[in-house]
Amino acid sequence: MSTIALLGTSYATLQTASNMGNASAVHVHNTTASTAIILTVASVGSTEPTFPGTISLAGGQTVIIKKGPTDTIAGGTAGQLKATAVMVGG
Repeated sequence: MSTIALLGTSYATLQTASNMGNASAVHVHNTTASTAIILTVASVGSTEPTFPGTISLAGGQTVIIKKGPTDTIAGGTAGQLKATAVMVGG
C-alpha cells in the first residue's frame, strides 16, 4: 500500500490550468456523483520528463496523476475536480 504526503492545500477547482506549485504528483477527485470529467495534463516548456495526455474520471473517482513539474493540469468547470499536490511513498 502506498502512502502520500500532502504538499499544500487543496485546490477547489481545476477549471484553470495550473502546475500545482511545480508538483510532480497530484491527487485529483471528481466531486460529481455520476458525471465523467476529462482531465488534461499539458506539457509546458520543460526539460524535465513530461507526461501530457488526457483521462476521463468517472463520477466520484479519485486518482493520483504523475506529471512533470512545469506540466499543467486542468479539467471540468468550477468545483468539479478538486486537487492537492502530493508526494507518493512506498
